[in-house]
Amino acid sequence: MKKIIACFTFFTLFFMLEGVDVPNRLTGRIFIKLTDKCLKTGRNSCLKSLGCVDAGKLTLNNWALAKCSGDPVKRSDEFVKKGFISRPERFVSSKLYSIDPLYLNDVYAHEQWNFHNNGNVTSADGKLSVKGDDHAHILEAWQLLKTLGVVTDSGIGKDRLIGIIDDGFDILHDDLKDNFISWKNFSGPVEPENMFSETAGTVANFHGTMVAGVAAARGNNSAGLTGACPACSVIAARMDADPTIDPELTAEEYFDSIFNWVYEEGAEIINCSWGPDADINAEYFGELFSYFATNGRGGLGTLIVFASGNSGEDFSWNPFATHPDTLSVGATDSAGSRYDFSNYGTMLDIMAPTAGGEKSGTTKYFDRIWTTDNFLRPACLAEGAVPTNGCSDQAGWTPNHPMAGGDGWWGKYSYRFSHTSSAAPLVTGVAALLLEANQVLTAKEIKEILINTADKVSPMDANYDSNGHSNKYGFGRINALRAVAAAWILGGGTITAGLKDDIDESSPCTKEDCWNFEGAEYPDVETENDLNNQPDEDEDTEITDDTYFHDDVSFPDEDGGNNENNDADALTVPDNGNGENSETENVPDEKNDDLQYVPDELVEEEKAGCSVVRI
Repeated sequence: MKKIIACFTFFTLFFMLEGVDVPNRLTGRIFIKLTDKCLKTGRNSCLKSLGCVDAGKLTLNNWALAKCSGDPVKRSDEFVKKGFISRPERFVSSKLYSIDPLYLNDVYAHEQWNFHNNGNVTSADGKLSVKGDDHAHILEAWQLLKTLGVVTDSGIGKDRLIGIIDDGFDILHDDLKDNFISWKNFSGPVEPENMFSETAGTVANFHGTMVAGVAAARGNNSAGLTGACPACSVIAARMDADPTIDPELTAEEYFDSIFNWVYEEGAEIINCSWGPDADINAEYFGELFSYFATNGRGGLGTLIVFASGNSGEDFSWNPFATHPDTLSVGATDSAGSRYDFSNYGTMLDIMAPTAGGEKSGTTKYFDRIWTTDNFLRPACLAEGAVPTNGCSDQAGWTPNHPMAGGDGWWGKYSYRFSHTSSAAPLVTGVAALLLEANQVLTAKEIKEILINTADKVSPMDANYDSNGHSNKYGFGRINALRAVAAAWILGGGTITAGLKDDIDESSPCTKEDCWNFEGAEYPDVETENDLNNQPDEDEDTEITDDTYFHDDVSFPDEDGGNNENNDADALTVPDNGNGENSETENVPDEKNDDLQYVPDELVEEEKAGCSVVRI
């Protein structure tokens, strides 16, 4: 049996918000200026005589922010008649962010347009061009979790477990090492004390490191970038297309052993930015995935996220990504438009923003994103030395690029990751955020929330049906903010009328009703910490726009590095006998003659009857 792994590409980003008016709303408290006569009996006694108690701290002792019996408007009027200066407290109408994006202090934060995007994203080298203002609303989702008291800046996802099955991992990477908690090598030789092969640019090398960066690169550590779930723990299984550990294993046994290990390690969400051969035993894995979805997490279920693939075809042949208990992910750009390479079909679930390898000459890289890359410091580069061309990192996909994540070392990050391999881990990270909001969600509920809260982007092209589904766009582009809100509500949490308004301003509803949850109420009472006035639980370093980010599709290095050969080394999907490779079907924009697409070259090696295909 042919044993094939088709690896697809993926990416991440940040976003910003426009200011909006916050309507005046009563808080239930009353401002009272206490008279000298009243204060003679003591402050507490004075308030008690008025039927009030302190409900807030003010600098001036002769003023009180009090909670009083009765209606605050009527009681305030009573106090005025008695000679006090008083008025009911309101949420003042002012020009504020609807929901402030929660930026962490990572160096390339503002280049992660797929996380947050106001259409004005800049880059350190000036070569990033973001075509639109679409994004996944991840930074707003972080802010909502913080407002609800669920997370701190440095602890977003700290109780969550993500499993990643892929080709190689740099478990010593500065932006990943604190999040890796368990790993196992199901493939060939690796670098000592690490989980990737030592040969730069080879197939079983850097793809897993890039996937891990999109899903769970460590956030708020003043270096590099962040993943969608920046404090998530990662369980990493390094695989190959053929069972190199035991040549007698079949593809079914090989994949089964990998999936089972990740499952037994306790992964709540499992990311697979790759696909199987069409000849895989669909019946067996169908039952296996249903078992995971039913029995994982103590009976709540483990959700597996699959990239849909990059061959621009109907992927109904893929029994992994089209299984009803898994979640399939396609790719859109910063304008919310589907890339032509992104696979389609009746079982497509959701889209996520990513790069597509699009550039104009050597000066503009459209929708470029950053992620982590394998790193090996060469002997010529002593501690504290300044990196130079020819004496820099010798591993990964972009070893000689000068953008280094804040510590001066070249090669730890790459802007060449793209396609559906990059889209899937973004969704995996967001799925983990839902469990931060509601730990008892079942795998089925996680999937339902993600697809039901997705934005209906590009409706004319998508042609969504009466059920809200499109064969080209699934149920729409993922919306992390609305998904987290829905998870919170379904867990019995309250979204106040104020928060509901803030969410609607930050992410306008794209369907008839975005708040139709059974039993949900939206009381006109604010939470203690307003979304627009969050206390700093962790000290954040200001992020300027002079930052940098990356993706995985073939962007040639313009820095003078020796990456010419690597540019064609994008991991790709097999042609499955129809002559169409999964990541090379880039269609140029007919309106721009200068626009070039850099296709990822299909790299296929026959080994012991197995076809290894890279992204």
